[in-house]
Amino acid sequence: MEKKDKRRNWIKNALIIFLVVLLILTFCSDSIMNAYLPEVSTEAATAGRIQETIRGTGTAEVNQACLVKLATSRTIKTVNVKVGQDVNEGDVLFTLESGDGTDIDSAKSTYLDLQTEYQKKLLGTDFNYDKEAVGIENARKDYEKALEDYNDIDSKNKKLDKMKKKSDKLNKDIATLEKNITDSDALITDLSTRSDVETAQADLTTKERSLVNLNNEKIDLEADAKALTDEITSLKAQQSSNAKVQATPDPDGIVPDVSVESMIEEKQKLLTEKQRALRDKEVEVANAEADVAIAKDALKTAKNNKAQLDTTKKKKTDMETSLTNKKADLTKLDAEIEAFKLTVKDKTEAKNLVDEKENTWNSLIAEYEAKKSEDSHTLENEKIELGAAKQKLIAQKKIVEDLIESTGESEVKALISGKVTAINCAAGDITQPDTSIATISSSDDGFMVKISVTRDQASKVKVGMNGSVDNYWYGDITAVLASVSSDPENPSNMQLSFAVKGEYVNQGDSLTISLGGEGKNYDVIVPKSSIYSDDNGKFVLTLDSKSTPLGTRYIATRHDVTILAEDDVHAAISSDLYGYEYVIMTASESLSPGDQVKLKEE
Repeated sequence: MEKKDKRRNWIKNALIIFLVVLLILTFCSDSIMNAYLPEVSTEAATAGRIQETIRGTGTAEVNQACLVKLATSRTIKTVNVKVGQDVNEGDVLFTLESGDGTDIDSAKSTYLDLQTEYQKKLLGTDFNYDKEAVGIENARKDYEKALEDYNDIDSKNKKLDKMKKKSDKLNKDIATLEKNITDSDALITDLSTRSDVETAQADLTTKERSLVNLNNEKIDLEADAKALTDEITSLKAQQSSNAKVQATPDPDGIVPDVSVESMIEEKQKLLTEKQRALRDKEVEVANAEADVAIAKDALKTAKNNKAQLDTTKKKKTDMETSLTNKKADLTKLDAEIEAFKLTVKDKTEAKNLVDEKENTWNSLIAEYEAKKSEDSHTLENEKIELGAAKQKLIAQKKIVEDLIESTGESEVKALISGKVTAINCAAGDITQPDTSIATISSSDDGFMVKISVTRDQASKVKVGMNGSVDNYWYGDITAVLASVSSDPENPSNMQLSFAVKGEYVNQGDSLTISLGGEGKNYDVIVPKSSIYSDDNGKFVLTLDSKSTPLGTRYIATRHDVTILAEDDVHAAISSDLYGYEYVIMTASESLSPGDQVKLKEE
């Protein structure tokens, strides 16, 4: 017995220990499981404003550059500046050898030759080329007309398509109207058989009169029944008082010997017959009332049908008028289409005609030019040559005057203040007229920085907007959008040109400029770091909570998104989110939709 008790106690203790361990594991399971879950950080999706940032890098170029040139050939004696040197307006850049220019005698000789040539060309022969000019002009007009017709083909085809679509719509409208008119005819035929108001009114009047007669008969029967009831009551009163009752004489004047009981019995039979007749009459009255109600409904229906019939007839008349007008419009439009088709030429034939007219025009011009070449004394040629000779003479006279004026100069001075960016000669060199011997760049008007952006980005900015230089840390600097133009190096892009001013900006500096586009409000904005992408597109993962017996569990749920706009940090999206969900920004390991996660402890 003691052995059994020990065994029972051992089993009992083992069960208690097992239950305690199970209970501990149950309470600790949440912590144990959470220890192995991915850790995430979140941020709430909100509504707000997104201002897209456009950013690019370009090289600073001076806005103004001065090319130092001499009007005549001179010998450089000394070079007084170096590349990179800052100079002020009026500073001496070069010293020249003294004496006349090496080409002044040649210039004077050339002037005399040109003067003689001009005087010779004043003599000319009178030739007339009006015929050729008219032919060329007519050929040009024919070419331009053919080219205009060719260029109009696409617009005419578009117009023809619109006319055909209008014709198709008119045909559809006509078919619809014809069907509606046919339907209206059927409805009119149907309503005509159910809209006889006069017959319905006559039937109602007859039934109302019958009802009045029946009610009068009912009232008479009620009066007779009441009179019999009163007589029976009176006889019963006499019977109870043992009074004799005087019977009513028969037609022969004989007074029958009747008892009160028999009279009561006779009256009772008459009353029963009257009551039976009254009930039958009440049934007739009820039936008559039902007939009147039915007749009233029939009259109302007939009136409604009559109104609908009138409305349908009017609609039909309107539709017939509209149908007539549309058919007339269609006939007119179809005629216009056929006439317009004649003006629309085949594109290949039109192109061939353009080429033909152009060749004719060019041939006439070539023939005209050839004729002028064969006849060097034609009036037109002489006018051209005379004008050219005159212009050459004037230009050469200016050259001689400039050479005479410039021979006394012994120094070349800076015309603007700035920095010497190029020197193209050395001491002892002989300069060439109108050839740059030095370049001075001025930063007084600041610098120009050009960046390339997409056409979509360019559409979101306006000239005059202020930009921000991201990689300049030496003082104040401004960057204003000066122009938006096509990018010559990448025609698919646009080029933004910024006017940049800064104390320490130098030519050739690489500057990164950012510019905010036009801002816009959006319903749902999330951090850019919360947006992922895979083969199915872009998506975000939201943190959804789920209550369980062991506590709250957090699940990563996928939501497909479309990015509407973005800046450096946030993005506006279109999705099934409402704007208050928490999106997952970071995770301690790769996540998949449906994964269980835990929140990162702050």
